[in-house]
Amino acid sequence: MLCRNIRLVLFIFISNGLCSSDEICCFNKIFNGVYNKTFYEVGIEKYQYVAALSERTCDICGPLDGQVFKTADIQEGVNYPTMHPRCRCTTTIVMDYNTRSARNPITGKSEYIDGDVTYNEWRKNMSPQEKQAFDLKQLKIKNKSSDKKQYEQYKEVLGVKNVGRSFDKWQEMKYNKTEENVKRYDELKGFFEYKNKYNSAELEHYRIYRDLKSSGINIGIALPANNMPAYILKDENTSRDAYHIMRRMKERNITDDEVRSYKDNAKVMFSQWGGQRRVYYSDMGVSVITKNSEQWVFKTVWRKEDFDNTTEKILEVVNKYAK
Repeated sequence: MLCRNIRLVLFIFISNGLCSSDEICCFNKIFNGVYNKTFYEVGIEKYQYVAALSERTCDICGPLDGQVFKTADIQEGVNYPTMHPRCRCTTTIVMDYNTRSARNPITGKSEYIDGDVTYNEWRKNMSPQEKQAFDLKQLKIKNKSSDKKQYEQYKEVLGVKNVGRSFDKWQEMKYNKTEENVKRYDELKGFFEYKNKYNSAELEHYRIYRDLKSSGINIGIALPANNMPAYILKDENTSRDAYHIMRRMKERNITDDEVRSYKDNAKVMFSQWGGQRRVYYSDMGVSVITKNSEQWVFKTVWRKEDFDNTTEKILEVVNKYAK
């Protein structure tokens, strides 16, 4: 009677969400302790180990399911629950059962199967589809804690718009290795690393950098085209920068306004030379600025008509992703 009442209390608490998994384990430990005492009091010489037919059952408890042990040989953590923290297993007297409950790994619903089937037999008799679903769910459960930490880190760095609001969908993407999921997860891993190095970058900049690099074009770090002030040095005798930009402008008949517009209307900026040189790409032209002491000056420029094959390829990738 006492065991039955404990089971009833445990069921009420669990079904109404009134206790945590640690508290559930505590209840189960109390229940198994009472059951152990009852075995001795009523003279039961043998007991049977019972593990749930579920993806939540661990590799320690699963193989013990259905095994019969002597009551005199009870050792908690060896052949009697609890076997480990958060253990949900229990025991029963040795008898034949017509049916027992098993969780369908595909539907997630409980079904009744032959009462003599053990956990190991249940696993062995799964269809390939059931086994695949079981392994996927078990992997999610085993890695839930570390995955949750990873998910929160990614969400903090990359934002909800890129990572999503659902932790369940995050795990599904990570472990259900469809072509789309693998591609998406690899992209987020790459973007996470990129964003940690270059905080101003968005997903589009990582994609531009990734695609160009995979094409063999190493042009620098793709970043937002920030509209920072830069100057055109007019006196060709004062510096090499002034001589170079003025010669380019004269050769290609490019005006001051055009030089500035290529930068101001750029879709992306590539940082080079450890951030000392920046290349701005727009559809109409490209402007390059360099750090000169404490200010930025225009180094060189070329308009759309002067684009070579590499420049056109760069803009093709930029226009694919840039907003």
